[in-house]
Amino acid sequence: MPETLRERLWMKDTALTTSRARRGLIEAVARWIARIHTRGVWQRDLKPHNVLVPCTAEEIGEPVMFDIAAVRQMGSPVSAERCARNLGQIIDVPVPLDREIGAPLLAAYMREAGIEDESGAWRRTVYEEVERRRSQRLKADGYLSIDEPLAVLEPTP
Repeated sequence: MPETLRERLWMKDTALTTSRARRGLIEAVARWIARIHTRGVWQRDLKPHNVLVPCTAEEIGEPVMFDIAAVRQMGSPVSAERCARNLGQIIDVPVPLDREIGAPLLAAYMREAGIEDESGAWRRTVYEEVERRRSQRLKADGYLSIDEPLAVLEPTP
């Protein structure tokens, strides 16, 4: 049965524990998001718990949106601002996973979408979205990042 991206990346009992499997999953999800954005599909609430990923440690299937009520057909392709918002939602993970998830996800997304970012401005825009989300969470809930227990994961090389 498919689990959510959240469950596969960090939740106890369901997370992929090897860095190789997690990286494959991250890159598959990034490519999928780039393809849907290119087709003009935007999900205003594209968070790790709204993406189902049929996968095992050996094989990763096509991700699927879980919360389709928030899906909009925006025209082709989705604006850079909305792309950054979706990526910021996906990259907003527990702080110990920031480095492992953010950079490979953005690299795979940019390759798939054909984005060149020599100056790093596009990446900064995405990370500004992550920081905006965290600031809002701090004001509303009193904590900066997602505060959930993590599965025991193999360290990333």
